[in-house]
Order: sequence, then C-alpha cells, then structure tokens
Amino acid sequence: MKREKTKTFELPDTIVILIGMIVLAAILTYFVPSGTYDRLEDPGTQRMVVNPESFHYIEQTPVGVGDMLLAVPDGIIASASIIVLTILSGAAFHIINKTGAIDAGLGTAMKKLQGGKVYIMLFGIMAMGALLGLRGSAESLLPFIPIAVTAAMAMGFDSITGVALMLVGGIGGYSVSFIDSAFIIGQGIAGLPAFSGIPFRMAAFVLLTLPCALYIFLYCRKIHKNPLSSSMYEADKNLEIAVDTSLAPPLTGRRKLVLFIFLGSFVVLFYGIFKLGFNVRKISAMYFALAVVAGVAGGFTANEFAGHFVDGAKSMMYGVLAVGLARVISEVLTNGNILDTITHSAADVVGNLPGWASASGMFIVQMIINILIPSGSGQAAVTMPIMAPLADLVGVTRQTAVLAFQMGDSITNFISPTVGYFMAAIAIGNIPWLKWAKWVSPLLIILTVECCLILSVATMIGYGPF
Repeated sequence: MKREKTKTFELPDTIVILIGMIVLAAILTYFVPSGTYDRLEDPGTQRMVVNPESFHYIEQTPVGVGDMLLAVPDGIIASASIIVLTILSGAAFHIINKTGAIDAGLGTAMKKLQGGKVYIMLFGIMAMGALLGLRGSAESLLPFIPIAVTAAMAMGFDSITGVALMLVGGIGGYSVSFIDSAFIIGQGIAGLPAFSGIPFRMAAFVLLTLPCALYIFLYCRKIHKNPLSSSMYEADKNLEIAVDTSLAPPLTGRRKLVLFIFLGSFVVLFYGIFKLGFNVRKISAMYFALAVVAGVAGGFTANEFAGHFVDGAKSMMYGVLAVGLARVISEVLTNGNILDTITHSAADVVGNLPGWASASGMFIVQMIINILIPSGSGQAAVTMPIMAPLADLVGVTRQTAVLAFQMGDSITNFISPTVGYFMAAIAIGNIPWLKWAKWVSPLLIILTVECCLILSVATMIGYGPF
C-alpha cells in the first residue's frame, strides 16, 4: 500500500504576510466606522494638525478590490525615497564587495582581533547605530547595515547579529532623541520649550540601551559556542555579503584604495547627516557617487561596472517590494478613513485609566498607532493634539506625554512590517520577517516593560517643565 506524502507546514514569506495585511486593512474599512478630525495649522510648527474637539463620524468609505489594487502602486510611489536609497546603497556595496576590498580588509582585521576584542568591535558598531538613532535619522541606518552584517559574519556570528547591531542600537537611540523632527514637532504641539527635558531623556537612553547590548551579547555568545543554534545558519551560507576570512584575498594597493574610499564615505555620511542635514535624497546621491568612484578605483571596465551595478540593484528588489507593500497598508487605512476613528477610540481608553497608568496607556496606544502611521512627524500631527490636553485631564505632565509618544513611535519599529526602513534592513540581511520577529520578541517585551517603568517614574516626579 502506497503511503501518501504529507506536506510539511511552511512559514509564509514576508511578501505573503504583507499582502495579507493589505487585504485585512481593506476588510477593516468595511467594519470600522469611518471618522475624521478637522485639521488646522499649528502656529508654532506651521504643520496641519488635528483639532482634538472636532472628531466626527462620516459616511462609510470602504476600500473595494479596485481601490485596494490601486493603493499598491500608490504605496510604492510614496515609498520612493527609501526605495531609491535601498537600491543605490545595495549597488554601491555590491561593487565594493566585488573588488575584494571588504574580504581582504576584514580578513586582515580578524587576524588581529582575538577574544574579547571581537565584542569591543561589535559594540562599537552598535554604538554607531545608537548615535545615528539619537540623531533621529532612522533611514540613515540602512547604508551601514551591509558592513555591520559582513563584520558580524566575519567574526563568526550571523546576519541577525549584524542587522541587530545597527537596528536595535539605532531604535534605542531614536526612542529618546531630543533632536529628531518628530520630537520637536511633538514638543511644539504640546506647547513645550523645544529642547526641554534632555537630562531625563539621556538617563532613559542609557537604561534602554543596556538591555539591548546585553541581549545581543548573550545571543552572540550562544552563536559562538554553537553556530548551528542560529536560525539563519543555512541561509547565511548563500548570502552575498558572507565572508570567509580564512580565504580572504591579499590586501593589495588597489584594495587599500577602495577601502580608503569606502571608509571615507562614512566620514562624509556622518558629516553630511550631523552638520549639513543630509536627507534621504542626498544620502542616495552620495551612494551613487560612491559606486562610481569605487568602480573606477577597483579597476573595473565600463561594462564590468555596469554589470555589477545592475546585479547589486537586483539583489535589493526583494527589499524594495517589502518597503513598497508595507506603505500600502497605511494607504488603505487612510483611504478608508478609519485611522482617525482608531486614534479617537484609543484616546477614550487612555482617558478612562487611573492616573498612575495613564502614561503607560499613552505609550501602548502610540505603539499601536505607530504600526498604522509609521511616520513619526505624521503620527505627532495626528496624536499629540489629542494626547497633550488629555495629559492635563489625567494628571500627567505634557513632557511625559511627549516622551510616551516618542517611545511608542520607536519600540515597534524593529518588528512592525509597515515600517519601510525596518523591512529594508532585514531584506538586506536576507532575514525572513517571521524569523526576525521570533528573535526580537523577547527584547521587545523587555523594552516595553522598561518604558512603562520609566514613564511611571516620570509621572511620579512630575517630569516637566509641565
């Protein structure tokens, strides 16, 4: 008698998950009542913000199949800046990788790094990510992720380690940034001095970064003892940016020149971000220039350069699709006019909480809304006009309400599939969303609890000025 072969359960691909969420968002527009706030210009920030007293229900505007399909190109177009950055940074790194400069440089460095020095290098990379996050430039983490992944794998760890060093470190800094545009907008809407409350934020930055560093360290130690314990062990063998330092090519003069150009680009990037205020568009242009200069320095012919450039761009297409589809979800919810309804309902829940729990309630609400409105400045314009006066009613300072908004706007950024730069980051490391979510979920719980404790302390001390 012939036995029938049973199909084993296969985890859905990230693209499948995103398409499912788009369909779910469209279905919700049929059941969640459509509602809206009136918008007006805030005199302090010159941005259109909601009038918290103006919420009203409107005629239901469900998103049908046709409109849902049209939202797909709309979402991809709206994500153009992140998509261009992803493609050009991928092309530039691929060209540099093909020169052999990265392999040669890391091979040389790894011969000198033994024992604890490896961890010093790892946490140096994480500190760089935290600094970028503190600057409030989450998208600028993306160009650094390929080198972080390469370095982590060269040291015997995996792609998850590399992505985590930049992403987790960066979001830890972003969650308490005092120079991010979303923070400044939130402070302005709440009527607070632009840079008030910095000392408490710096203390919170240390408290949030430490468990992130410890979590990554313990994971690295586990991988170091048993590489097979990595869920990415097999997948990393095929990763374009994997490095075997034992087979590293020699560090020739031409490769030294490429490394010098590559490392110099980081100096330009940091200077551009911190001093010149580079936006995503300018960073993308810099990576195109880097690709061309590195190709010339690497000795490629014109046709070789073109081939490597196209191959590098093609390697990013999965991430590009993930970024675009992530944006479609919020497009569908916006077109269905249910985002304001969800925000209004959430604010009602917070208003009914006891005073000691209100700040944590605001934080949880912002975490949920952040999944629906990934833009920090956009989220500030929608929620802070509601949360600021609500804070007065429940006995929480407005400074605490802004901190709750900012933490909520950050913590879910390293798991939410609607956040474009996050999806691009794990795509660069070729990490399926479900595998990443499984790895990061315990840390997410730890940070959520810690944020609630920090906000409780802020409530008790009357974190202000008001």
